Amino acid sequence: MATSQIALASEEKKNLDIIEDIRRRANVKKMLERPFFIHIKKNRLSKEELKEFFCQYYSIVKTSYRMLAAGILSSKPEDTDTVGHLVRFLETESGGHPNHLGYYLRWAEHFGVSGEDLAAVTPNKKSQEFEDVLMSLYETPDSLTKQSAQVGVEDCAEVLIEGL
Repeated sequence: MATSQIALASEEKKNLDIIEDIRRRANVKKMLERPFFIHIKKNRLSKEELKEFFCQYYSIVKTSYRMLAAGILSSKPEDTDTVGHLVRFLETESGGHPNHLGYYLRWAEHFGVSGEDLAAVTPNKKSQEFEDVLMSLYETPDSLTKQSAQVGVEDCAEVLIEGL
């Protein structure tokens, strides 16, 4: 193994260790303590509230494949660890089997929100700002930031699914 490959492997392990440390300290389950999620757990959302929730969250779901693609395109060609990490998630997000978008559309329809409803919505200011922040994380040339962003998004999605 060439010296440059050893150094790269060592850097990748260091980055993964940092990501895992951040993940442990972040405790994404705390987001379920936010007023919105407490309200959801204690009350039934009205049909209008459900539609708004699904439509605004959809603005992130439908652009996640673009965020991952931006992360891949902004990576250095020799950063195969980051590219490989993002490619695995890109397949899930964009149309692999299973794919996140398909599951989301079925989930929304189960609650009476059609694909047409979702497609017709313009994200509100907070949803657009959140999308912009996520995109900026993926567009950075920093591998650790991209991988951390992806792990964070996945952790949040897992907590939402388990907690609601």
